[in-house]
Amino acid sequence: MLLTSRQGTCSEIHIPAQSGEYTITLQDPAEKGWIRAELYGCMEDCVTMIAFTNPIYIAGIQSL
Repeated sequence: MLLTSRQGTCSEIHIPAQSGEYTITLQDPAEKGWIRAELYGCMEDCVTMIAFTNPIYIAGIQSL
């Protein structure tokens, strides 16, 4: 999986196909403005993008 933002690539993570749910923590998420995920996998012996999200916009996050 590849995470991108307005700042470029945030993270590139290998997630096993059988993992089900996966949680990612980002450093300074509000500075990124938005995040988009791209999922890559093998189809017919070729690594290719198989899914992606629209941008997920991040407003200022404050701790309680």
